[in-house]
Amino acid sequence: MTALRALALAGLLALSGAGAAQAPQPAPVSDAVLAKVRASDQAAGREDFSAAADRLAEALELPEGASLAPTAQRRLHAYIARYAAWSGDLPRGLRHARLTTGFADAELEDWAMHAYIARDLGLHDEVADTFREAFRRWPRQVRQDHDLDVAQAVWATDFDSPARYALLKALYEGGFEWAWTGPADELRLDLALQHLARGEQAAAREVVAGITHPRLVIELLADRRYDAVRDPALTAEALPRLARRRADDLRARALLDSGVVGIQAEYASALLMLGENEDVVALAEQVAATIADNPFKGDVYVDQHEQLSWLYDRAGEALVRLGRKDEAIAMYRRAAATREDGQDNVSQVLTLAHHLVSAGQPREALEVAASVGRMSPFGRMVQASVQHRAALALGDQEAADAALGYLRDNREQGESVYAEALLDRGQDDAAAAALVANLENPVERGDTLYSVQRFRDSASLEPARDARWRAMLEREDVQAAINRHGRLLELPIHAPW
Repeated sequence: MTALRALALAGLLALSGAGAAQAPQPAPVSDAVLAKVRASDQAAGREDFSAAADRLAEALELPEGASLAPTAQRRLHAYIARYAAWSGDLPRGLRHARLTTGFADAELEDWAMHAYIARDLGLHDEVADTFREAFRRWPRQVRQDHDLDVAQAVWATDFDSPARYALLKALYEGGFEWAWTGPADELRLDLALQHLARGEQAAAREVVAGITHPRLVIELLADRRYDAVRDPALTAEALPRLARRRADDLRARALLDSGVVGIQAEYASALLMLGENEDVVALAEQVAATIADNPFKGDVYVDQHEQLSWLYDRAGEALVRLGRKDEAIAMYRRAAATREDGQDNVSQVLTLAHHLVSAGQPREALEVAASVGRMSPFGRMVQASVQHRAALALGDQEAADAALGYLRDNREQGESVYAEALLDRGQDDAAAAALVANLENPVERGDTLYSVQRFRDSASLEPARDARWRAMLEREDVQAAINRHGRLLELPIHAPW
């Protein structure tokens, strides 16, 4: 019996909860409404979700439908929204999702559904507004269950979107943190930029004062926009101490929440900064052994399907830095084979494909990249980059031209990916021009400045490609653009990952 059938057969009478025992009881649900609800449930059982939505809409249109308790009406609208979305009618789904969250007793599940349908329609400001209201009502639950959804809601909006600014402010003022790993410094830095864009220096100064994540501290030091608001005593020499503090904090969190592999993945990233690569590999193998030794069915870690592949990915990077290239490729294969909720693991599959090109296996790289199904626009850019590099390695000029053409035509989906492809092609002037354009672009500037910083040396799968990148950074036009907007730093830590 489905939840909706149970709801129908219970009579839709006491949906306001047990605490309403002394409140006036709603009128009995008519046989006509119950018949429509049962018909909807039968259609849903056949996976005819359009018909399922139609039957519930008909129930609400009956004269008796108007007399249903508000909670019953809300739940019917919620099911219509869900069924409409499942049938592919997203606009209809959104109409009913909006009606659902318009009820005073709407639940977090209703607000999340509203956000997901709006997201699938590309209504990113509405997604941000929806999660902002949800966080206002249920801060702890949103942090625990929807922290990554909230982050994606922020980053999907345009930089100058009022909805982005409002969501970031609400998160900061409400003490939002990542569910398992603590302070959301990434979002705080974004809010600081929002304040600076509005001339709110005092507010920006308050926000950046609490940022301690080494990667974000590097951005604070490298980007001149923060010079007036960051602590002038903050220097690159603080980075090893901050990295050690982060590693110790994450290790403690991992001990407290031993069933969360995502903490282990972030801990591995901190260890990479400190150059403790053997410990990263040992951590990944320990987690793998724990999973293999589990005598029960089911997952060992609550986030195993979402985060395990990222731990393996970091272990692959650690093996590269240790010079153990064959083992690194094997670890990247393990990461790519770890499925996410039964779906292809797009990020790690494409990462494996890139590393296969670097390891001299371009044909397999093409096969791996082609195996990816649905992906984001940025993922498609990464896939085209693999195809471009593999075609160059195979001497297939036509395929290389086609891939580079795709990257050029869609460069707004991944400016850095396009710039790297130009460098791979040997078009150094064009690659430098693209890098300079990214530095001039306020939205791209932070990540671009981070990408040019000088970390402690680590082994690489393709040192010649890295050397071309470093040579480009020495060009006068590139140096002038870097110095105009930021600075190059000699950093006393390794790249986080």
